Amino acid sequence: MAIHWNKNLKLGHEAIDLQHMEIFSQINNLSDKITEGADDIEIRDLVNYLNIYAKKHFFDEEKLMVQYNYYGIHKQKKEHLQFKNEVDEISQMLRKRVPAMDIALRMETTLLQYFMHHVIEVDREMADYINFQNKQNSP
Repeated sequence: MAIHWNKNLKLGHEAIDLQHMEIFSQINNLSDKITEGADDIEIRDLVNYLNIYAKKHFFDEEKLMVQYNYYGIHKQKKEHLQFKNEVDEISQMLRKRVPAMDIALRMETTLLQYFMHHVIEVDREMADYINFQNKQNSP
């Protein structure tokens, strides 16, 4: 079950939107590769890339929140930690050689759905706040 980027996911902050697009793409790619039976090294490399990329993305988002003194930063950090923990759990499943279809299902029901909710609900709230602050501070 791939979820593709669409205009409803766009927040209006170019750098963050591009990062979200990449994360969606990598989650979908990883799910596809697992389902197709790609070798362990390729899967592990994709999980590692997703983990590193997500950490950079969360760092960038949190830096933006600090810059705008965003009131929801603690909620965001908590959600970011949940995502990192889920990626770690998928890494554990790979190490334990859990069947590929079980991992793909976990990714679709947990990781992809979580990230979709995060962008649509939590990040949308942050983006609306930042956009409001920018409008208030513009001449």
